[in-house]
Amino acid sequence: MSQMSSRIAHWLSLHVFFDIFRKTINFYAFNLRYAELQLRNICKKPPVGLMRGFRALRNNRRESAEAGFTLLEMLVVLVILALLAGIVGPRVVGYLEGAKSKTAKTQIEQFATALELYLLDVGEYPNSEQGLKALVEAPSDVLTWNGPYLRKTVVPADPWGVAYIYRSPGRHGAFDILTYGADKREGGSGDAEDIESWQ
Repeated sequence: MSQMSSRIAHWLSLHVFFDIFRKTINFYAFNLRYAELQLRNICKKPPVGLMRGFRALRNNRRESAEAGFTLLEMLVVLVILALLAGIVGPRVVGYLEGAKSKTAKTQIEQFATALELYLLDVGEYPNSEQGLKALVEAPSDVLTWNGPYLRKTVVPADPWGVAYIYRSPGRHGAFDILTYGADKREGGSGDAEDIESWQ
């Protein structure tokens, strides 16, 4: 009898222990599940204060991106531009001066061609007094003028803004056309070299 009662007592104590253990496990499992749900809700919809913080951070980044270049970036760009200007600038100026000389030679050749057409119509070249203006405007004493012999209605100046010198009869042929170049004086070399129709 005593063994039976001790077994029953032992069984009851085990039953109570497991019941308490099960309830404890259920309690903690419920709390863990509840905590998990709370975390999911927080991740889906952060608290208002947290949302405001995120928005403020995003707006600050957007404003800083829209603000443009910093002073340091501007200085770096200016230094790069100055270096490029120092390297490329002299070459560009040299090309421009060379282009002006070539333009003057081309214009003198165009004048020479127009003077040949004038010669065919009139029978002689315009004299020094009539000048190159006779190629775009008929002289008063010429009846067979059939111009204008240039595309433009005004005789163009040289690339340095000075009128071409025209002589007829010329010292080196039936006519001379020349320009003194960049220095606008007789003689010189490089950009200041005289450009002449007989050379």
